Amino acid sequence: MVAYLGFLLLFSSLYFKDIKMFGSGLLIAVFYSAYDLIWTYWRDRVWYLPVSSWVSALVLSVAALPNPSLILIIVLPFLAVATKQLLHFGKNRHVFNPAASALAIVAIFTPIVSWWGVAAASLGSSAWLLIFIITAAIIILWRQSRWHITGAFFLSYLLCFSILSLSADVEASQLPRLIFSSTFNGVIIFFSTVMLIEPLTSTFVTKRQEIFYGVLVGVAAVVITYLARKFNLYSLDPLVFGLLIGNLVISLWFLPGKEKQKKCVNCSCSKEVTKISDEPSYWYRDVPTTVRFPTLKGDNNFDVAIIGGGMAGVSAVYFLSKAGVKVAVVEAGTIGSGDSGYSTACATRFLENIDATLKAWEASDAAISLFKKTIAEEKINCDWQGIDAFCFTKQTDKKSLADFSKTFNRLKEKDFRFEMLDKDEASRALGVGISQAYRRQNSDGIFHIRKFLLALAEKAVKNGAVFFENSEVIDIVQGEKIIIKTKEGSIAASQLIVASGLPSAKFFPAVANIIRSSISYIIDIKFSGQPPLRNGFFCDDLDPYHYFRSVGENEFLLGGEDWFVDEPKPKGNPHEKLETWLKDLAGEKNQFKIINSWQGSIFSTADTLPLVGPHSVYGNNVIFLTGWVGNGTAQGFFGGSIAADLVMNKTNPFQNIFACDRDLVWPKNNKTSILNMKKDKKFANLQEDKGEVVELDGKKVAVVKIDGKVQTFSAVCPHLGCTIGWNDDARTWDCPCHGSRFNKDGSLLHGPAKRGLDPAEVELADED
Repeated sequence: MVAYLGFLLLFSSLYFKDIKMFGSGLLIAVFYSAYDLIWTYWRDRVWYLPVSSWVSALVLSVAALPNPSLILIIVLPFLAVATKQLLHFGKNRHVFNPAASALAIVAIFTPIVSWWGVAAASLGSSAWLLIFIITAAIIILWRQSRWHITGAFFLSYLLCFSILSLSADVEASQLPRLIFSSTFNGVIIFFSTVMLIEPLTSTFVTKRQEIFYGVLVGVAAVVITYLARKFNLYSLDPLVFGLLIGNLVISLWFLPGKEKQKKCVNCSCSKEVTKISDEPSYWYRDVPTTVRFPTLKGDNNFDVAIIGGGMAGVSAVYFLSKAGVKVAVVEAGTIGSGDSGYSTACATRFLENIDATLKAWEASDAAISLFKKTIAEEKINCDWQGIDAFCFTKQTDKKSLADFSKTFNRLKEKDFRFEMLDKDEASRALGVGISQAYRRQNSDGIFHIRKFLLALAEKAVKNGAVFFENSEVIDIVQGEKIIIKTKEGSIAASQLIVASGLPSAKFFPAVANIIRSSISYIIDIKFSGQPPLRNGFFCDDLDPYHYFRSVGENEFLLGGEDWFVDEPKPKGNPHEKLETWLKDLAGEKNQFKIINSWQGSIFSTADTLPLVGPHSVYGNNVIFLTGWVGNGTAQGFFGGSIAADLVMNKTNPFQNIFACDRDLVWPKNNKTSILNMKKDKKFANLQEDKGEVVELDGKKVAVVKIDGKVQTFSAVCPHLGCTIGWNDDARTWDCPCHGSRFNKDGSLLHGPAKRGLDPAEVELADED
């Protein structure tokens, strides 16, 4: 596209025998690029000029010819860049075509339009220029695969043009000639194959929406032609303003947003999930999803590269940048939109079990202290509240109460500030009737996790750190220098910190294979009147356990019903189970409604403590931050500080507790749903449209029968390496970790995975 526009600029100046045209066009492109480069650096503190900027700059250069004044050369690019930078739904989703918007703004003040005059010659007067434009148009549409947009535009444009012509008393016999001259015209071809589709500024995602966009622009262009002639609006260029109308209408009509989850994916009930709010979770209500940082482009060099923009990754980059280390974060989505954005955001000392809690007690104490210190020093407004650590039981049998007291005694030995509450005291403290409880006052903290993460990222940027969003890592080359690659760029670094929820099994199998995945379900509820529950963070002693915290006026987040994904799927809807549990706890008189519901991924180690540090298989220049077991809030933040110490060769007293090379062996699980099958297993008894995940030749394989033929795929999700499962109700393959779903034939249904399931290289015996 860049080469085509450059040649078109050159050929046009040759056609008019005026080399000044070429110089003027280049000046416009230079000014555009300079404005865009400086504006991006001012906003993101990173030098970044995407290819799309060159395209927009050259489009403007061609559109502004033949002889723009010096004022236009300076002003037009600025207006175009301002439109791109200020009017957008996230970067790369700007509302208006930058070149068209700049021309439209200028046209309001000065009637400059005979624009595209260099490309406007029809067949005959400059056949070679028109042939060049048509040839380039075919190549562009073929490479961009956007024939349907241009085709839809032409059909609607010519249809409306014909209707308008006939209504203006044009004879029917003259209509074919008019249509031919309108179609084989450099202006309309250039517009429909460059301006209309590049850049693709609207927010639609389906081909049907793109076709509608093409039709809309075609109709708008003809209507504006009619209005311009009727009211003598000579500066109202129909194609420019038609394009802007199409951009605006489509951008507003198909606003970007998360698809609502309509069914319970990770259970067998196939019931509707109650969901009133459109936000992915509560944390997006005040801090919606927005692209704040550029995509990784070109080759870059940093001292340290970090994969993952959640709590651990952002914390690590903050501490490293504060120490003056040249560091960059590469995030597949946007900052704080992964597992961190689906937590309940409680910085707690209570870990997954009593053994882990006691072993990491001092580390948890240091983590929460560092958390509070950082919030105070950096003046971060994240709604932090110090609260009590509170665990309760509703059970009344002697064994359960004895076990509950035993756990309390072990905590009391570790920290004398724990206190046991009898039935009356516990019920008053919680707000509803329970059997017993223990607590440690002013122990934990609750806060707004996305406010905290984005504020911490801003502090890191001020310290010199660089963030790249929408930059999925597709390859990692390990050596003295570690090179991480995305589709459009790469980073070479001396050290790598892997802070993704689950390290990719493709690149780091030795770490990924010692982690188990589970899911915790969450509902956001609001009581109709004064809530019976107190402010704070509370958990019970059931298995699976439940936990909740307050988030607003009469509003709480309730989580639990955790499920290990390699065990049989739970019967019933986990969100409904949470609702039932809360009704039983709060009583029928305390009415509430469910505002939202979601699920969060949990990645566990055998001893339920995280992995922080290098692993012997991958050397000391790769540091892992993973395995948070649902406690990635305080532990993830603290882990980021430990990783920073390791990078700078500082001794951290807590690193050994979380070392990656400690002895981690999972007990055998007899409830696994993965079937162990021999290589010669026959699938004659596999039902039609029925899938299974099996183990063949040591590989986890997804097997399904479609139209009587057995098909096999890798059971590893191409997103981050989790094991997929078969959904009987929807006839799909579902990834329990981050929600990717695949059709039964392995093709991608929706992400965050970017592609379908890989084919499985296994041999199946012939069926009888």
